[in-house]
Amino acid sequence: MPLGLRLGLSVAVTVVLVLGGVTAIQQRREMAREWHDREALLAESLAPLAAEVEAAASLDKVGDQLASFQRAYIWRGYPDHQVALMDGSGRVVTASVAGTAVAPPEDALRASVAVQSTLLPGGIGQLEVWQDASIFMAESAARWRLWWFNIALTAVIIVAMLQVAIFLLVSRPLGLLVRSLRRMEMGYLGPVEVPRGAWELRWVVSRLERTAAELQQTVRRMVAAERRALQQRRTNPDPAEVFTGDNGWPPEHTAADETASPRDVLVRQYLEDTCRLLSSLDLADPLARSLAQEAWDRTVFEAEQAGAMDLKAEIEDSALRILEPEAFARLHRRLAANAASRRAWLDEQRGRVVRALAEAELPDVEIQQRVKHTAGVWRKMQEKQLELDEVHDLYALRVIVPDEEQCYLALHAVHGAFEPEPFRFKDYIASPKANGYQSLHTTVRDEQGRALEIQIRSLAMHRAAERGSAAHWLYKAEGGAEATRPPSRVRRLLGRLSLPSSREPRVGAQSTEPS
Repeated sequence: MPLGLRLGLSVAVTVVLVLGGVTAIQQRREMAREWHDREALLAESLAPLAAEVEAAASLDKVGDQLASFQRAYIWRGYPDHQVALMDGSGRVVTASVAGTAVAPPEDALRASVAVQSTLLPGGIGQLEVWQDASIFMAESAARWRLWWFNIALTAVIIVAMLQVAIFLLVSRPLGLLVRSLRRMEMGYLGPVEVPRGAWELRWVVSRLERTAAELQQTVRRMVAAERRALQQRRTNPDPAEVFTGDNGWPPEHTAADETASPRDVLVRQYLEDTCRLLSSLDLADPLARSLAQEAWDRTVFEAEQAGAMDLKAEIEDSALRILEPEAFARLHRRLAANAASRRAWLDEQRGRVVRALAEAELPDVEIQQRVKHTAGVWRKMQEKQLELDEVHDLYALRVIVPDEEQCYLALHAVHGAFEPEPFRFKDYIASPKANGYQSLHTTVRDEQGRALEIQIRSLAMHRAAERGSAAHWLYKAEGGAEATRPPSRVRRLLGRLSLPSSREPRVGAQSTEPS
Protein backbone atom coordinates (compact mmCIF):
# COMPACT_ATOMS: atom_id res chain seq x y z
CA MET A 1 0.00 0.00 0.00
CA PRO A 2 1.47 3.42 -0.92
CA LEU A 3 2.70 5.68 1.86
CA GLY A 4 0.14 8.40 1.09
CA LEU A 5 -2.78 5.97 1.29
CA ARG A 6 -1.50 4.40 4.52
CA LEU A 7 -0.98 7.82 6.04
CA GLY A 8 -4.40 9.07 4.96
CA LEU A 9 -6.20 5.98 6.23
CA SER A 10 -4.41 6.00 9.57
CA VAL A 11 -5.15 9.69 10.13
CA ALA A 12 -8.79 9.24 8.99
CA VAL A 13 -9.32 6.23 11.27
CA THR A 14 -7.86 8.14 14.20
CA VAL A 15 -10.02 11.21 13.55
CA VAL A 16 -13.18 9.15 13.00
CA LEU A 17 -12.60 7.12 16.16
CA VAL A 18 -12.10 10.22 18.26
CA LEU A 19 -14.95 12.15 16.64
CA GLY A 20 -17.28 9.13 16.68
CA GLY A 21 -16.54 8.36 20.31
CA VAL A 22 -17.19 11.94 21.42
CA THR A 23 -20.43 12.28 19.43
CA ALA A 24 -21.66 8.83 20.53
CA ILE A 25 -21.18 9.71 24.20
CA GLN A 26 -22.95 13.02 23.65
CA GLN A 27 -25.90 11.35 21.87
CA ARG A 28 -26.29 8.73 24.58
CA ARG A 29 -26.42 11.47 27.20
CA GLU A 30 -29.03 13.39 25.21
CA MET A 31 -31.23 10.29 24.82
CA ALA A 32 -30.95 9.47 28.53
CA ARG A 33 -31.92 13.04 29.37
CA GLU A 34 -34.91 12.87 27.01
CA TRP A 35 -36.02 9.57 28.63
CA HIS A 36 -35.85 11.21 32.04
CA ASP A 37 -37.81 14.24 30.78
CA ARG A 38 -40.61 12.03 29.45
CA GLU A 39 -40.91 10.21 32.76
CA ALA A 40 -41.03 13.59 34.51
CA LEU A 41 -43.93 14.64 32.24
CA LEU A 42 -45.79 11.44 33.11
CA ALA A 43 -45.32 12.17 36.79
CA GLU A 44 -46.68 15.69 36.30
CA SER A 45 -49.74 14.33 34.48
CA LEU A 46 -50.60 12.25 37.58
CA ALA A 47 -50.90 15.29 39.87
CA PRO A 48 -54.56 16.16 38.99
CA LEU A 49 -55.52 12.48 39.10
CA ALA A 50 -53.95 12.11 42.56
CA ALA A 51 -56.10 14.97 43.84
CA GLU A 52 -59.25 13.32 42.48
CA VAL A 53 -58.29 9.95 43.99
CA GLU A 54 -57.73 11.50 47.42
CA ALA A 55 -61.22 13.11 47.24
CA ALA A 56 -63.03 9.96 45.99
CA ALA A 57 -65.58 8.34 48.32
CA SER A 58 -65.24 4.75 47.05
CA LEU A 59 -62.93 2.45 45.16
CA ASP A 60 -65.47 2.24 42.32
CA LYS A 61 -65.19 6.00 41.93
CA VAL A 62 -61.40 5.68 41.88
CA GLY A 63 -61.60 2.98 39.19
CA ASP A 64 -63.77 5.21 37.01
CA GLN A 65 -61.27 8.04 37.38
CA LEU A 66 -58.35 5.78 36.41
CA ALA A 67 -60.25 4.44 33.37
CA SER A 68 -61.07 7.99 32.27
CA PHE A 69 -57.39 8.95 32.63
CA GLN A 70 -56.36 5.99 30.49
CA ARG A 71 -58.89 6.74 27.74
CA ALA A 72 -57.56 10.27 27.44
CA TYR A 73 -54.09 8.91 26.65
CA ILE A 74 -55.47 6.33 24.23
CA TRP A 75 -57.14 9.14 22.31
CA ARG A 76 -53.74 10.88 22.10
CA GLY A 77 -52.18 7.84 20.41
CA TYR A 78 -50.78 5.86 23.34
CA PRO A 79 -52.79 2.58 23.42
CA ASP A 80 -50.38 0.87 25.80
CA HIS A 81 -50.96 3.14 28.74
CA GLN A 82 -52.08 1.93 32.17
CA VAL A 83 -52.42 3.45 35.62
CA ALA A 84 -52.98 1.71 38.93
CA LEU A 85 -53.58 2.62 42.57
CA MET A 86 -51.29 0.71 44.93
CA ASP A 87 -51.23 0.49 48.72
CA GLY A 88 -48.21 0.96 50.90
CA SER A 89 -47.03 -2.62 50.41
CA GLY A 90 -47.08 -2.32 46.60
CA ARG A 91 -50.27 -4.39 46.08
CA VAL A 92 -52.60 -3.19 43.32
CA VAL A 93 -55.85 -1.95 44.85
CA THR A 94 -57.51 -0.90 41.58
CA ALA A 95 -56.40 -0.26 38.00
CA SER A 96 -57.50 1.59 34.89
CA VAL A 97 -58.58 -1.74 33.39
CA ALA A 98 -60.80 -3.52 35.94
CA GLY A 99 -59.63 -6.99 37.00
CA THR A 100 -56.16 -6.70 35.35
CA ALA A 101 -52.79 -6.18 36.89
CA VAL A 102 -50.36 -6.36 33.93
CA ALA A 103 -46.72 -5.91 34.91
CA PRO A 104 -45.07 -3.14 32.88
CA PRO A 105 -42.23 -4.14 30.49
CA GLU A 106 -38.70 -3.21 31.48
CA ASP A 107 -38.24 -0.73 28.64
CA ALA A 108 -41.49 1.13 29.44
CA LEU A 109 -41.71 4.70 30.64
CA ARG A 110 -42.76 4.72 34.32
CA ALA A 111 -43.72 7.31 36.89
CA SER A 112 -45.47 7.41 40.29
CA VAL A 113 -46.82 9.90 42.84
CA ALA A 114 -47.77 9.42 46.49
CA VAL A 115 -51.43 9.71 47.57
CA GLN A 116 -53.26 9.74 50.88
CA SER A 117 -56.76 8.21 51.07
CA THR A 118 -58.96 6.57 53.70
CA LEU A 119 -59.76 3.92 51.10
CA LEU A 120 -56.21 2.52 51.34
CA PRO A 121 -54.94 0.29 54.14
CA GLY A 122 -52.94 2.53 56.38
CA GLY A 123 -54.17 5.59 54.48
CA ILE A 124 -51.00 5.85 52.30
CA GLY A 125 -50.35 4.56 48.78
CA GLN A 126 -49.22 5.66 45.34
CA LEU A 127 -50.45 6.09 41.82
CA GLU A 128 -48.18 4.37 39.26
CA VAL A 129 -48.40 4.81 35.51
CA TRP A 130 -46.47 3.15 32.73
CA GLN A 131 -46.47 3.84 29.04
CA ASP A 132 -45.09 1.82 26.16
CA ALA A 133 -41.84 3.38 24.87
CA SER A 134 -41.83 1.72 21.44
CA ILE A 135 -42.28 5.07 19.72
CA PHE A 136 -39.39 6.57 21.64
CA MET A 137 -37.22 3.51 20.93
CA ALA A 138 -38.04 3.74 17.22
CA GLU A 139 -37.05 7.39 17.23
CA SER A 140 -33.81 6.52 19.03
CA ALA A 141 -32.99 3.81 16.50
CA ALA A 142 -33.56 6.29 13.66
CA ARG A 143 -31.26 8.78 15.35
CA TRP A 144 -28.55 6.13 15.70
CA ARG A 145 -28.87 5.23 12.03
CA LEU A 146 -28.50 8.88 11.15
CA TRP A 147 -25.45 9.06 13.43
CA TRP A 148 -23.81 6.13 11.65
CA PHE A 149 -24.53 7.74 8.28
CA ASN A 150 -22.98 11.03 9.39
CA ILE A 151 -19.89 9.26 10.75
CA ALA A 152 -19.45 7.29 7.53
CA LEU A 153 -19.90 10.42 5.41
CA THR A 154 -17.42 12.30 7.62
CA ALA A 155 -14.89 9.48 7.27
CA VAL A 156 -15.22 9.51 3.47
CA ILE A 157 -14.81 13.30 3.32
CA ILE A 158 -11.78 13.21 5.66
CA VAL A 159 -10.12 10.41 3.68
CA ALA A 160 -10.72 12.21 0.39
CA MET A 161 -9.42 15.55 1.64
CA LEU A 162 -6.42 13.93 3.31
CA GLN A 163 -5.56 12.01 0.17
CA VAL A 164 -5.61 15.22 -1.87
CA ALA A 165 -3.54 17.09 0.72
CA ILE A 166 -1.07 14.23 1.20
CA PHE A 167 -0.69 13.79 -2.54
CA LEU A 168 0.08 17.47 -3.03
CA LEU A 169 2.24 17.92 0.07
CA VAL A 170 3.88 14.52 0.52
CA SER A 171 3.31 11.83 -2.10
CA ARG A 172 4.13 13.80 -5.23
CA PRO A 173 7.16 15.62 -3.71
CA LEU A 174 8.35 12.36 -2.20
CA GLY A 175 8.02 10.64 -5.56
CA LEU A 176 10.19 13.34 -7.16
CA LEU A 177 12.70 12.93 -4.35
CA VAL A 178 12.80 9.15 -4.79
CA ARG A 179 13.38 9.54 -8.52
CA SER A 180 16.20 11.97 -7.84
CA LEU A 181 17.78 9.54 -5.39
CA ARG A 182 17.60 6.77 -7.95
CA ARG A 183 19.35 9.04 -10.45
CA MET A 184 22.03 9.77 -7.89
CA GLU A 185 22.48 6.04 -7.29
CA MET A 186 23.14 5.65 -11.00
CA GLY A 187 25.83 8.33 -10.80
CA TYR A 188 23.92 11.40 -11.99
CA LEU A 189 24.64 13.98 -9.30
CA GLY A 190 22.99 16.84 -11.10
CA PRO A 191 20.53 19.34 -9.59
CA VAL A 192 17.52 17.84 -7.85
CA GLU A 193 14.06 18.98 -8.90
CA VAL A 194 12.63 20.99 -6.02
CA PRO A 195 9.08 19.75 -5.34
CA ARG A 196 6.19 21.91 -4.25
CA GLY A 197 4.87 20.59 -0.98
CA ALA A 198 5.83 20.33 2.64
CA TRP A 199 8.71 22.59 3.59
CA GLU A 200 10.43 19.66 5.31
CA LEU A 201 10.75 17.88 1.96
CA ARG A 202 12.04 21.03 0.31
CA TRP A 203 14.59 21.27 3.13
CA VAL A 204 15.59 17.63 2.55
CA VAL A 205 16.04 18.37 -1.16
CA SER A 206 18.22 21.39 -0.42
CA ARG A 207 20.35 19.37 1.98
CA LEU A 208 20.58 16.55 -0.56
CA GLU A 209 21.73 18.96 -3.23
CA ARG A 210 24.28 20.43 -0.84
CA THR A 211 25.53 16.97 0.13
CA ALA A 212 25.83 15.93 -3.50
CA ALA A 213 27.69 19.15 -4.33
CA GLU A 214 30.03 18.68 -1.38
CA LEU A 215 30.66 15.08 -2.40
CA GLN A 216 31.46 16.12 -5.96
CA GLN A 217 33.70 18.94 -4.76
CA THR A 218 35.45 16.69 -2.25
CA VAL A 219 36.11 14.02 -4.85
CA ARG A 220 37.44 16.63 -7.26
CA ARG A 221 39.74 18.04 -4.58
CA MET A 222 40.97 14.62 -3.55
CA VAL A 223 41.69 13.73 -7.19
CA ALA A 224 43.40 17.09 -7.72
CA ALA A 225 45.42 16.61 -4.54
CA GLU A 226 46.52 13.15 -5.67
CA ARG A 227 47.48 14.52 -9.09
CA ARG A 228 49.51 17.29 -7.50
CA ALA A 229 51.20 14.73 -5.26
CA LEU A 230 52.17 12.59 -8.25
CA GLN A 231 53.34 15.65 -10.15
CA GLN A 232 55.47 16.82 -7.23
CA ARG A 233 56.97 13.36 -6.87
CA ARG A 234 58.10 13.52 -10.49
CA THR A 235 59.47 17.08 -10.24
CA ASN A 236 60.94 16.89 -6.69
CA PRO A 237 62.33 13.41 -6.17
CA ASP A 238 64.75 14.39 -3.38
CA PRO A 239 63.49 17.31 -1.25
CA ALA A 240 65.83 18.79 1.32
CA GLU A 241 65.37 18.22 5.01
CA VAL A 242 64.20 21.22 7.02
CA PHE A 243 62.79 20.02 10.35
CA THR A 244 64.63 19.01 13.48
CA GLY A 245 63.59 18.96 17.10
CA ASP A 246 60.33 17.85 18.63
CA ASN A 247 58.43 21.01 19.54
CA GLY A 248 56.81 21.83 16.21
CA TRP A 249 58.99 24.85 15.48
CA PRO A 250 62.25 25.01 13.49
CA PRO A 251 65.46 25.79 15.39
CA GLU A 252 65.58 29.45 14.49
CA HIS A 253 61.98 29.88 15.58
CA THR A 254 62.62 28.20 18.91
CA ALA A 255 65.64 30.34 19.57
CA ALA A 256 63.63 33.48 18.98
CA ASP A 257 61.15 32.33 21.59
CA GLU A 258 63.62 31.50 24.33
CA THR A 259 63.39 35.02 25.80
CA ALA A 260 59.80 35.69 26.71
CA SER A 261 58.49 39.25 26.69
CA PRO A 262 57.25 40.85 29.95
CA ARG A 263 53.73 40.63 28.62
CA ASP A 264 54.10 36.90 27.96
CA VAL A 265 55.35 36.31 31.48
CA LEU A 266 52.57 38.37 33.02
CA VAL A 267 49.83 36.78 30.91
CA ARG A 268 51.01 33.25 31.62
CA GLN A 269 51.27 33.99 35.34
CA TYR A 270 47.72 35.33 35.30
CA LEU A 271 46.47 32.28 33.42
CA GLU A 272 48.18 29.92 35.86
CA ASP A 273 46.65 31.80 38.80
CA THR A 274 43.22 31.63 37.16
CA CYS A 275 43.62 27.92 36.57
CA ARG A 276 44.58 27.29 40.20
CA LEU A 277 41.70 29.46 41.44
CA LEU A 278 39.08 27.68 39.34
CA SER A 279 40.41 24.28 40.34
CA SER A 280 40.11 25.15 44.04
CA LEU A 281 36.64 26.72 43.94
CA ASP A 282 33.74 24.92 45.55
CA LEU A 283 30.65 24.44 43.42
CA ALA A 284 28.51 25.86 46.24
CA ASP A 285 30.51 29.12 46.29
CA PRO A 286 28.26 31.93 44.91
CA LEU A 287 31.31 33.60 43.36
CA ALA A 288 32.41 30.44 41.58
CA ARG A 289 29.85 30.58 38.78
CA SER A 290 30.54 34.19 37.81
CA LEU A 291 34.29 33.57 37.74
CA ALA A 292 33.82 30.38 35.74
CA GLN A 293 31.55 32.16 33.25
CA GLU A 294 34.11 34.91 32.64
CA ALA A 295 36.83 32.30 32.25
CA TRP A 296 34.70 30.34 29.77
CA ASP A 297 33.77 33.43 27.75
CA ARG A 298 36.97 35.50 27.87
CA THR A 299 39.96 34.02 29.64
CA VAL A 300 40.21 30.99 27.35
CA PHE A 301 40.36 33.42 24.43
CA GLU A 302 43.28 35.22 26.09
CA ALA A 303 44.99 31.89 26.68
CA GLU A 304 44.59 30.96 23.03
CA GLN A 305 45.86 34.37 21.97
CA ALA A 306 48.88 33.94 24.20
CA GLY A 307 49.58 30.52 22.72
CA ALA A 308 49.12 28.78 26.08
CA MET A 309 47.02 25.94 24.73
CA ASP A 310 47.80 23.74 27.72
CA LEU A 311 46.44 26.36 30.12
CA LYS A 312 43.50 27.00 27.82
CA ALA A 313 42.44 23.36 28.10
CA GLU A 314 42.84 23.35 31.90
CA ILE A 315 40.87 26.59 32.30
CA GLU A 316 38.07 25.32 30.04
CA ASP A 317 37.82 22.07 31.99
CA SER A 318 37.81 23.88 35.34
CA ALA A 319 35.16 26.36 34.17
CA LEU A 320 32.93 23.64 32.73
CA ARG A 321 33.23 21.68 35.99
CA ILE A 322 31.54 24.64 37.73
CA LEU A 323 29.08 25.68 35.02
CA GLU A 324 27.85 22.20 34.05
CA PRO A 325 28.97 19.85 36.84
CA GLU A 326 26.77 16.89 35.91
CA ALA A 327 27.53 17.04 32.19
CA PHE A 328 31.24 17.50 32.86
CA ALA A 329 31.40 14.58 35.29
CA ARG A 330 29.47 12.28 32.96
CA LEU A 331 31.56 13.13 29.89
CA HIS A 332 34.82 13.08 31.85
CA ARG A 333 34.06 9.58 33.11
CA ARG A 334 33.37 8.35 29.59
CA LEU A 335 36.60 9.85 28.26
CA ALA A 336 38.70 8.72 31.21
CA ALA A 337 37.41 5.16 31.04
CA ASN A 338 39.73 4.33 28.16
CA ALA A 339 42.20 7.23 28.26
CA ALA A 340 45.28 4.98 28.40
CA SER A 341 44.12 2.83 25.51
CA ARG A 342 43.21 5.94 23.51
CA ARG A 343 46.67 7.44 23.92
CA ALA A 344 48.32 4.11 23.10
CA TRP A 345 46.15 3.88 20.00
CA LEU A 346 47.09 7.43 19.00
CA ASP A 347 50.79 6.63 19.44
CA GLU A 348 50.31 3.60 17.23
CA GLN A 349 48.61 5.67 14.50
CA ARG A 350 51.39 8.24 14.74
CA GLY A 351 53.86 5.44 14.10
CA ARG A 352 51.87 4.38 11.04
CA VAL A 353 51.99 7.94 9.71
CA VAL A 354 55.74 8.14 10.33
CA ARG A 355 56.31 4.88 8.46
CA ALA A 356 54.05 5.99 5.60
CA LEU A 357 55.96 9.27 5.23
CA ALA A 358 59.29 7.45 5.40
CA GLU A 359 58.20 5.03 2.68
CA ALA A 360 57.22 8.05 0.57
CA GLU A 361 60.82 9.34 1.03
CA LEU A 362 59.62 12.63 2.45
CA PRO A 363 62.04 14.78 4.48
CA ASP A 364 62.13 14.80 8.25
CA VAL A 365 58.82 16.22 9.43
CA GLU A 366 57.32 17.30 12.71
CA ILE A 367 54.25 15.38 13.86
CA GLN A 368 52.14 16.74 16.72
CA GLN A 369 49.37 14.79 18.36
CA ARG A 370 46.39 15.84 20.41
CA VAL A 371 43.56 14.19 22.35
CA LYS A 372 40.68 16.62 22.75
CA HIS A 373 40.12 17.65 26.36
CA THR A 374 36.76 17.23 28.08
CA ALA A 375 35.52 20.81 27.71
CA GLY A 376 36.60 20.92 24.07
CA VAL A 377 34.62 17.77 23.34
CA TRP A 378 31.58 19.12 25.20
CA ARG A 379 31.77 22.46 23.38
CA LYS A 380 31.86 20.78 19.98
CA MET A 381 29.04 18.40 20.89
CA GLN A 382 26.87 21.38 21.86
CA GLU A 383 27.76 23.55 18.86
CA LYS A 384 27.34 20.78 16.27
CA GLN A 385 24.59 18.80 18.06
CA LEU A 386 26.71 15.64 18.01
CA GLU A 387 26.98 12.51 20.08
CA LEU A 388 30.37 11.52 21.48
CA ASP A 389 30.81 8.81 18.84
CA GLU A 390 30.26 11.42 16.11
CA VAL A 391 33.14 13.69 17.19
CA HIS A 392 35.70 12.79 14.50
CA ASP A 393 38.50 15.04 15.75
CA LEU A 394 38.66 13.48 19.21
CA TYR A 395 42.14 12.29 18.21
CA ALA A 396 44.23 14.40 15.86
CA LEU A 397 47.67 14.44 14.32
CA ARG A 398 49.32 17.46 12.74
CA VAL A 399 51.98 16.89 10.12
CA ILE A 400 54.25 19.87 9.41
CA VAL A 401 56.36 19.65 6.26
CA PRO A 402 58.85 22.05 4.68
CA ASP A 403 56.74 23.51 1.87
CA GLU A 404 53.44 23.29 0.03
CA GLU A 405 54.59 20.62 -2.40
CA GLN A 406 55.35 18.21 0.42
CA CYS A 407 51.83 18.78 1.84
CA TYR A 408 50.28 16.93 -1.08
CA LEU A 409 52.95 14.24 -1.06
CA ALA A 410 52.24 13.68 2.65
CA LEU A 411 48.49 13.56 1.93
CA HIS A 412 49.09 10.92 -0.74
CA ALA A 413 51.12 8.86 1.73
CA VAL A 414 48.49 9.17 4.49
CA HIS A 415 45.62 8.18 2.21
CA GLY A 416 47.65 5.20 1.10
CA ALA A 417 48.12 4.03 4.70
CA PHE A 418 44.56 4.69 5.92
CA GLU A 419 41.04 4.66 4.56
CA PRO A 420 40.02 8.31 3.91
CA GLU A 421 36.60 9.64 4.87
CA PRO A 422 35.30 11.41 1.72
CA PHE A 423 33.01 13.92 3.41
CA ARG A 424 35.71 14.96 5.89
CA PHE A 425 38.38 16.18 3.44
CA LYS A 426 39.09 19.91 3.12
CA ASP A 427 41.74 21.46 0.88
CA TYR A 428 42.30 24.86 2.46
CA ILE A 429 45.50 25.24 0.42
CA ALA A 430 43.73 25.37 -2.92
CA SER A 431 40.81 27.24 -1.32
CA PRO A 432 42.04 29.14 1.77
CA LYS A 433 39.66 30.39 4.43
CA ALA A 434 38.60 34.02 4.51
CA ASN A 435 41.36 34.88 6.99
CA GLY A 436 44.03 33.25 4.82
CA TYR A 437 44.26 30.01 6.78
CA GLN A 438 45.82 27.21 4.73
CA SER A 439 46.08 23.52 5.52
CA LEU A 440 44.93 20.11 4.39
CA HIS A 441 42.33 18.53 6.68
CA THR A 442 41.47 14.89 6.24
CA THR A 443 39.76 12.30 8.42
CA VAL A 444 40.87 8.70 8.04
CA ARG A 445 39.89 5.43 9.68
CA ASP A 446 41.94 2.49 10.86
CA GLU A 447 41.12 -1.18 10.32
CA GLN A 448 38.56 -1.10 13.16
CA GLY A 449 36.81 1.96 11.71
CA ARG A 450 38.00 4.42 14.38
CA ALA A 451 38.30 7.99 13.09
CA LEU A 452 41.47 10.06 13.20
CA GLU A 453 41.80 13.65 12.00
CA ILE A 454 45.06 14.59 10.32
CA GLN A 455 46.12 18.14 9.45
CA ILE A 456 48.93 18.65 6.97
CA ARG A 457 50.54 22.07 6.59
CA SER A 458 53.82 23.65 5.63
CA LEU A 459 56.06 25.53 8.03
CA ALA A 460 54.89 28.89 6.67
CA MET A 461 51.25 27.82 7.00
CA HIS A 462 51.90 26.66 10.55
CA ARG A 463 53.47 29.99 11.52
CA ALA A 464 50.53 31.91 10.06
CA ALA A 465 48.00 29.63 11.77
CA GLU A 466 49.63 29.78 15.19
CA ARG A 467 50.87 33.34 15.37
CA GLY A 468 50.22 35.11 12.11
CA SER A 469 47.26 36.58 10.27
CA ALA A 470 45.49 33.19 10.07
CA ALA A 471 45.59 32.49 13.81
CA HIS A 472 42.38 30.97 15.13
CA TRP A 473 41.98 33.51 17.92
CA LEU A 474 42.39 36.40 15.48
CA TYR A 475 39.85 34.81 13.14
CA LYS A 476 37.30 34.69 15.96
CA ALA A 477 38.04 38.28 16.96
CA GLU A 478 37.55 39.50 13.39
CA GLY A 479 34.22 37.68 13.37
CA GLY A 480 32.90 40.25 15.84
CA ALA A 481 32.16 37.97 18.79
CA GLU A 482 35.15 39.19 20.78
CA ALA A 483 34.92 42.79 19.69
CA THR A 484 31.57 43.23 21.41
CA ARG A 485 32.74 41.80 24.75
CA PRO A 486 33.93 44.01 27.62
CA PRO A 487 37.67 43.73 28.29
CA SER A 488 38.63 40.78 30.46
CA ARG A 489 40.68 40.97 33.63
CA VAL A 490 43.92 40.25 31.81
CA ARG A 491 43.33 43.09 29.35
CA ARG A 492 42.49 45.51 32.14
CA LEU A 493 45.62 44.38 33.96
CA LEU A 494 47.79 44.92 30.89
CA GLY A 495 46.22 48.32 30.38
CA ARG A 496 47.06 49.44 33.92
CA LEU A 497 50.64 48.21 33.52
CA SER A 498 50.94 49.90 30.10
CA LEU A 499 52.08 46.67 28.46
CA PRO A 500 51.27 45.84 24.83
CA SER A 501 48.16 43.69 24.45
CA SER A 502 49.67 41.38 21.85
CA ARG A 503 52.94 39.56 21.46
CA GLU A 504 55.93 41.16 19.88
CA PRO A 505 56.33 39.60 16.49
CA ARG A 506 58.82 36.76 16.35
CA VAL A 507 61.67 36.66 13.94
CA GLY A 508 60.27 35.43 10.66
CA ALA A 509 56.67 35.49 11.93
CA GLN A 510 53.91 37.89 11.01
CA SER A 511 52.81 40.47 13.53
CA THR A 512 49.34 40.13 15.00
CA GLU A 513 48.96 43.88 15.60
CA PRO A 514 46.19 45.38 13.48
CA SER A 515 47.42 47.56 10.71
